[in-house]
Amino acid sequence: MIYQDTKRFLKNHLKSPKFDYEWGVKDNLLFLKYLAGRYSSHDLDLAPAEVREAVRDFFEPLCKVIVNFSQDKGVTYKCFEYRVEPQDSKHLEKIIQIIQSNYKFIEYPYQGKNDLICLTGKIRRLINMEIYDSNESINKKKLIKYAITKALNLDTRDVVFYLKRKYLVKIFDKNLYLASHKNVEPPKQRDESVEKFNGFDENELQSHYQLLFDDIDLDEFLNMVISELFIQKINFAKIDTYFFEKYALRAIRDILASELTHYTDANREYLIGFAGYIFRKNFQQVYLKIASVVLEEIANDNKEALEFLKHYAGEIILLDGVKYKMPSLEKEDGTKWNVQSAIAISNMWIKTKQKIDTLLLALSDTDVKLGASSDIEVAITKMQETQNYLIQEMDTLNSEMEHKKFDRTVIKEFHGHTDAFQVELGAMRDKISQIDSEISEIDSSINEMTSQAKDAIFERKKLLALKMNMQKSISMLEQNLKVNNKLYQSIIVALANALTKKRVMV
Repeated sequence: MIYQDTKRFLKNHLKSPKFDYEWGVKDNLLFLKYLAGRYSSHDLDLAPAEVREAVRDFFEPLCKVIVNFSQDKGVTYKCFEYRVEPQDSKHLEKIIQIIQSNYKFIEYPYQGKNDLICLTGKIRRLINMEIYDSNESINKKKLIKYAITKALNLDTRDVVFYLKRKYLVKIFDKNLYLASHKNVEPPKQRDESVEKFNGFDENELQSHYQLLFDDIDLDEFLNMVISELFIQKINFAKIDTYFFEKYALRAIRDILASELTHYTDANREYLIGFAGYIFRKNFQQVYLKIASVVLEEIANDNKEALEFLKHYAGEIILLDGVKYKMPSLEKEDGTKWNVQSAIAISNMWIKTKQKIDTLLLALSDTDVKLGASSDIEVAITKMQETQNYLIQEMDTLNSEMEHKKFDRTVIKEFHGHTDAFQVELGAMRDKISQIDSEISEIDSSINEMTSQAKDAIFERKKLLALKMNMQKSISMLEQNLKVNNKLYQSIIVALANALTKKRVMV
């Protein structure tokens, strides 16, 4: 999620990657504040890899970027313009060879679909090994697409999906390179006379949908779509209900198509068709997410969003001399929500949820601090165990040395060899002295850590009391949330449905 939220912030903050943008202190303050409102300090300590990957992926279409991230300093990055085209890459021939020499790891038709070719994980891993640490200034995604196109003799229309575990190719005509090994029927052709899904076959799109969202998280994908929709298209200071009547469907589909380009650089006709299919499959879910954002904007004191929502009260308006009845927030039982009541309930629910989220972050940080305080006690216990072991070892050596001194048999054995006897006794004394020194050092460390532990124990008591209070507060807030949850969900559904409807002439 930190990856997704970082990408979301960058899109909202920069709109698009810019080669000459000077990222500075103000940008980092905003970014760190954004992350701190969503994640605990412990989560952010573990976040650098996700943040770096998100920044690299955001800038990938424009340039290669070197990124650093720390919780105290934020992001620093430097862009390096691509200087090498895919056809000039030093890796191109090797990648083509990897693909062609691993024919048995290419599945065609894939899962019985004669429009799909799959380059399985083995090939993907070998390609990654070839280019992973390359210092070549090139867009690696474009290089891979170009190499696959050359290796399999793909048509310029064919689509390559860059999935986590494989590369998937949607072909629009019979693939001659692979078909020479197999007798495969050509895929169905696009019917340009059909508007639905831009003329692409619904069954094929269904299989593409399943494969894509087996590999990536659908909910996160839709969240990114809605986030981008509000960045690009929905400004409550400029739009009104007419926007949703006239342009919302197309705008959502276009954003869906745009988000798909993170996984493919497909042709526009196919992306529009596939985006339309995804939209239809998730129509209700998309509008529920839009409704949720509208209500959150209102709860966060967006006055334009509030005015926008007030239009969905089922009132009669006069437009160009014609009367229209506006959509209303209709409940499941057919009755209607009063807009002011809906706003009051949703504001209460959202602000309560925000308080819970804030407390959960604080609780997570408190647990980390409690873990650190208990670490001191564990360390002291381990040191005491080591000290006890050394004391026992020293006692054993002392006993052995005394035994050697006074055992007549030993004295007789070493009669005439007193030098050797003294050397052995000296070695035992040195060992005892060394152990005694180690015991003293450990004793000093234990005393020092015990002093620290007193402060830690006192701090631990405060943290435990704080944790208990936060848990009580969270429990009370969750009860309030539960009481109003059914009403809030009813409002969300009512608003989502209203957003899909048009004004009616009366």
